[in-house]
Amino acid sequence: MNDNDHELPREAIAALERGSKIEAIKCVRVTRGVGLKDAKEIVEQFLEQLPRLQQRMTSANIEIVRGKLGWFVLAAMLAVLAHYFLTG
Repeated sequence: MNDNDHELPREAIAALERGSKIEAIKCVRVTRGVGLKDAKEIVEQFLEQLPRLQQRMTSANIEIVRGKLGWFVLAAMLAVLAHYFLTG
């Protein structure tokens, strides 16, 4: 890997901030024309150098999971209510 490997495209950094490591890897693959393994290594090395970004990425992933969990709980509650009223 060369010296340019320590910099990522803005789109890849934005993807990491949103919690999407896969999207960042895809962006690096397209931008640099490297394979999956090399792109993954580049992104992981970048994250190792910036623990704050890694922490933001983790926080973003937690928020995504919380949001999905909230929708799941709401759907489960609606299903229970529907069952209660329909079987009565």
